[in-house]
Amino acid sequence: MEIENENIVQFESPSLGAKKITELTVDYSRNDYYTDENGNRYRAPTEHTSLREVQSAIHNKRTLNFLIDNFLILILAYLIALILELVFQFANFQFDRSVSLILLIPTVFFAYYYFFKFYLQKTIGKFLTNTIVIDEYANRPTRKQILWRTFYRIPRFRLINFYLNEYMKRNKFCYGFHDRKTTTWVIPMEEFQQLKKMLQEK
Repeated sequence: MEIENENIVQFESPSLGAKKITELTVDYSRNDYYTDENGNRYRAPTEHTSLREVQSAIHNKRTLNFLIDNFLILILAYLIALILELVFQFANFQFDRSVSLILLIPTVFFAYYYFFKFYLQKTIGKFLTNTIVIDEYANRPTRKQILWRTFYRIPRFRLINFYLNEYMKRNKFCYGFHDRKTTTWVIPMEEFQQLKKMLQEK
């Protein structure tokens, strides 16, 4: 069941009591200042607990994913246009390759991202950078989340409007517009394994 909250597409927990990756905590020790009975200040190690930040893929990896995937989308669309052109010529029909590309590129764009991200949780670019798409429970995103992710990519399709913009904000991890809107993350495989381990322990 989809729930709308502050324009973010949210989804219910896959199981009762399931913990979100944003609810995971880490324990750490810090030297804090205290005052003894004589009014003297001293430092002593103190245990603290804080929420653990999800370590999304860095900007360089997200940019490389973007470039690889969109290059492949253009190649696929062009190859399909060539095949269609041969079929139409064989059938003695007129065929305009430029018009077909205008229609094919968005079609291949949606099909490419939907197929790879839903069935494999990775596009070709993510295979090469060893990253993966997850939901807020470190599971495979739902069909709706993948469709919304792809839809939300359209306003930020240009590289400068997404990855470079995130980079200029000096954020440590890259968490883009379509990630935030669908509560999904693109993370390194090492982080994926760490999250799974922490969730099992909790």
